[in-house]
Amino acid sequence: MKRKSLKIILSGAGLFFISFYFIFFPKISYGTATGDVIINEVAWMGTKASFSDEWIELFNKTSETINLEGWVLYEAGGDTKIISLVGNISPNNYYLIERTDDSTISDIKADVSGSFGDGNGLANAGERLVLKDAAGNIIDEIDALSVWPAGKNDLKASMEKATDGSWQTNNQITINGKDALGNPIIGTPRSQNSILTIQTIQTDNSINATTTQTSSSNQTSLPTPETQSINSPESFTADAGKDVQAKAGQTVIFDGSNSSNPNNSQLTYKWNFGDGQTGEGIKIEHNYKYEGDYIAALIISDGVAAKTDQLNVQILPTGIFINEFMPSPIGKDIEAEWIEIFNDNNRLINLSQWKLDDGPDGSKAFIFHEETFISGKGYLILSRPTTKLALNNKGGEIDLIYPNGEIADKIAYDKALEGFSAGRKTDGTFSWTENSTPGGKNIFNSAEEPENKNSVKMPVNKVILEKQIQKSSPAPINLADLKSEINSPIQSQIAASISGIIQKENLKTLLGAGAVIIASLILFAVYKIMKKSESN
Repeated sequence: MKRKSLKIILSGAGLFFISFYFIFFPKISYGTATGDVIINEVAWMGTKASFSDEWIELFNKTSETINLEGWVLYEAGGDTKIISLVGNISPNNYYLIERTDDSTISDIKADVSGSFGDGNGLANAGERLVLKDAAGNIIDEIDALSVWPAGKNDLKASMEKATDGSWQTNNQITINGKDALGNPIIGTPRSQNSILTIQTIQTDNSINATTTQTSSSNQTSLPTPETQSINSPESFTADAGKDVQAKAGQTVIFDGSNSSNPNNSQLTYKWNFGDGQTGEGIKIEHNYKYEGDYIAALIISDGVAAKTDQLNVQILPTGIFINEFMPSPIGKDIEAEWIEIFNDNNRLINLSQWKLDDGPDGSKAFIFHEETFISGKGYLILSRPTTKLALNNKGGEIDLIYPNGEIADKIAYDKALEGFSAGRKTDGTFSWTENSTPGGKNIFNSAEEPENKNSVKMPVNKVILEKQIQKSSPAPINLADLKSEINSPIQSQIAASISGIIQKENLKTLLGAGAVIIASLILFAVYKIMKKSESN
């Protein structure tokens, strides 16, 4: 009876653990086919908060969880990596990719975020996106190199995929999420797309599109047919080129040579740079004096008709840099470490979404909160309890990073000296100094001046200490305190030897002199013993 009960218990336990496994450890698929995961929505135009806040949504069409480790999303037809994917995508579910960081859609967590490609993001003129699995197989792609088939830049409305594979612009009714400034996202990240479209191609080269919209309240389909006619292309088109990111004062080249002119018409190319200035020419240079987000426009005309294209221009401020830092304070590092930022401009600078990091292998980057300002010629002190950045005493790196992921300043340092801060000198180099001045102008003693002021150049600065910074020398020992019985020639020689060592200008440490004194006293004691033996 006991054996039978034991079998029942074991059988029940086995069933329990099997059920537990399949409930809490669902099947994960590592083998995928083309179309299993699709590019479902693209916000190539960014959001109202920033045109840099682009995002892309994937959708898993299968009934299995798919592992995305090793998968990569590319642009330029697979030549340029946009971002590497991580984690899994659940069955019949979404995977959200955000550019730069996870604040692009502030109320919906991204599955992965980072700088898109070379940091310039998706071109408003169009891209060819390719999704590849870990084996390099193409799972899905969008060939929109000439123009995006949907989405609106002025409305910041996303481009959504319909069930038939066509692309449509979000209907501005069914939306989801908020951007970094709290504005509604004109799109549906992590939710069903707003429009399901059936598109028919007519023989007259026009497109009749019948749209079925989804309700904003419950995401169910509401058939509201609309028909729009899209005519064939005009004789010429405008292409302003890819979005631009540059620093204030840096020359920006605007190039409209990708615009089409199949009839070789006489065209004029005019540019509006968005900062109150204009120019003319198919290719032209312009400098932006101040940082900010601008929209530049290219207007092409043949005298009768005109075509326009826009691109986003993000101008980043210069003159913001790491000025001083304390990696090895006296006391507890966790409480007393700090980093100082300096604004060399004469105006207020907004540091919202900037980052401070201690290198790729260090702590999680600190992101400056919204509306964080630094005054002109002002300092900003960031303590370790605030940033959670742990500076390595054996040497490390500090990076100041623009919101788009570009490095604004990078400092590398060797082993830190306890109680010394590393400060920027007027020539841009760094030295260790005992005179820490958080919130004030850096101070250096003459002994802390590097011999070669040009030994380190920006942008990667190396903290150096080319001269040993010495504490005050130990006080000399007074030989008058030695016993008066040292009067023999040998005794005098010993005393003279001690005196010479102690008075030597190149005295390194008191410990070394002490060792010599002890050795001399031992020799003196041996001499006394030997002399006493001779007398006996």
